[in-house]
Amino acid sequence: MPITLPSSASERLKLLLALFALSRIIYLVVEIGREAKTNNFRGSGSEKITNSIPPIQGLFPVGQRRRLDTHLSQFVDPKSILNKQQMQIVNNDVNNSPPEMQLFIPERPDLTPTTKLINGIGTTKRTLDTVLSGCKPTSQVRLDVIAAGQKGDSGSTNWILQALDEYGLMKRVGGDEFYISLHHESYHYNDINPQNQQDHPMAVAEVADLGDGRYELDFVQSPMDFYSNNQASALQTGAQITLTVHFVYTCGVARLAPPSKEEWKTGGFIQTEYTVNMDEQVPIPPIRPFIPPSAESTGLDLESFDHVVFVGDSIMEQFVGCQGVPFHSSTTIMPRVGAPLNTQTVRKFIEFTEKGIEQAAFRNLAVVIGSSTWDILADDLGQGETFLDHCAAMRTWIETIRTKFPNVKLIWKSGTALHTHIVVNKQTHMFGPPQKAMKRIKYMSSTRSRELYEKQKEICRELHVPFLDVYDAYYLSGDFHFPTDGRHYRCELNQQVFNRFYSKPQNPQLD
Repeated sequence: MPITLPSSASERLKLLLALFALSRIIYLVVEIGREAKTNNFRGSGSEKITNSIPPIQGLFPVGQRRRLDTHLSQFVDPKSILNKQQMQIVNNDVNNSPPEMQLFIPERPDLTPTTKLINGIGTTKRTLDTVLSGCKPTSQVRLDVIAAGQKGDSGSTNWILQALDEYGLMKRVGGDEFYISLHHESYHYNDINPQNQQDHPMAVAEVADLGDGRYELDFVQSPMDFYSNNQASALQTGAQITLTVHFVYTCGVARLAPPSKEEWKTGGFIQTEYTVNMDEQVPIPPIRPFIPPSAESTGLDLESFDHVVFVGDSIMEQFVGCQGVPFHSSTTIMPRVGAPLNTQTVRKFIEFTEKGIEQAAFRNLAVVIGSSTWDILADDLGQGETFLDHCAAMRTWIETIRTKFPNVKLIWKSGTALHTHIVVNKQTHMFGPPQKAMKRIKYMSSTRSRELYEKQKEICRELHVPFLDVYDAYYLSGDFHFPTDGRHYRCELNQQVFNRFYSKPQNPQLD
């Protein structure tokens, strides 16, 4: 028989809302059934908790830092949904080595990251589902805390992060970008300039995307903790530990290259921070000591040259000195090239290098070259996700200088990590109003900076070019950027890293 629709607009609206609610319930039931079949908590022998919590809007103002007090003495009943503390004890099956405990961050799924993503995309021709190819934005994560001496289901002793969607369901795809740091109340790094004083971490996680919604956290000692000779010893005192988790990007947005974000208001970064206070019942995660780059580890003692010329951008300039004072007297930093490296600009890079070599006029001369940050930030349509044109220009730059100056030692300096979570949506001295600042960093991400770093490293290996590898030292030092910058690093960090490549560092006094 034919279906008769209500005649009044209000009744039709009620019907549509009812149908929409029914569709969401059907979706949720299907998702829960799928997880029960495919996951079953990865065969750990423990009962899986289904986080079927409806999305909660407006929990916290956008940009507000959340601090969640977690008391591990209260655990969740495996048959309940989630208690306030979001903590679960898991049966300790020795054969399967399940996590000792699980922590949900934030306490409940939070739509703030999704809201920021939608606002950042703005009015484009593509819907959110089209942009994300069906991937659901991460609204919560579950931290699997592995017991000391045990291995989790990834075969590692490291902690595992599981991404969850707005319903608390486990995601099956990767593509998220996080920045995660471990803080300890007994660790205090005293900044040279008191105005820069902040809560510096003792350790930062190298986050490995396992491609299935899980992320392995390899905690590494903070470089400046190493340089201050603290050696992370205070971690053994059992004092207060704080874990800070930054949701930076989700669903592969961090990897998108020009011109994919051309119509977006921002780069699609979700920049939401959650801080969890953990008590003494939480086992300390495995923390690797930081192994700094050095003349010994790379075979590059710049002290062995009469003079060293550096060619690059402002990142290179700040690596070599601070406010016009060089870290070593036997160095020359050429003026900034001020352009991304591609096949259209490579001639300019070559000219700057040639001029620096000819002006130095030393017989035992080294020249350090490099380009990275401009190449990630620029709206360079020829690069794509593989930086194809940049790599071709890099080869041209290297081969041209080598051919013309065969007696000069050519060295490539790696790029440094970019930290989008440091950038604040407000007016800055360098880039002006927020709209201009956001446009400049649309394609900025740690994901893209690491991809370019890996490609440059491979080219140098292929061409037998010495590689000044400083990437990890800077990735682990997101707390040493200039305020709201995310690209440039402060003098004291640059000086410490630079000095490692000289067997006799000069250490001029910094203001």
